[in-house]
Amino acid sequence: MRAAPLLLLVPILLLSSARAGEASPKFRDVVDAREVQRHTRDFEKSLATLGVLGRLRCSMVIELAESTPDYGYGGICDLTVGRERRTIMVCDDTMVGKFTLKVSGFAIDRGELASFTRANCPGGG
Repeated sequence: MRAAPLLLLVPILLLSSARAGEASPKFRDVVDAREVQRHTRDFEKSLATLGVLGRLRCSMVIELAESTPDYGYGGICDLTVGRERRTIMVCDDTMVGKFTLKVSGFAIDRGELASFTRANCPGGG
């Protein structure tokens, strides 16, 4: 079975953006290779629930610093579906599962990733 082109994904994406002037949330870089891999696999599972059976390689993963037992994670990852590859921004929280992805219109920047994750996948919300 041939994988669907990435362009077909656009209608199923959930997008939201942080408000201008919003304070930058605190976050930590996830640098442990095992932890990065675990979150990457979790992001892949969430993509699979949307029908996207691709592989991710995340170059940047962050954890929001929250005061709740629920955590928000974000990543900037290369998504490979078949022969197509695209850089995407993803986030998810650990309790409710607010998986969100963005396929364009972002910089590969920790601050922007933190703002995206805070706006779309805050822990405890």
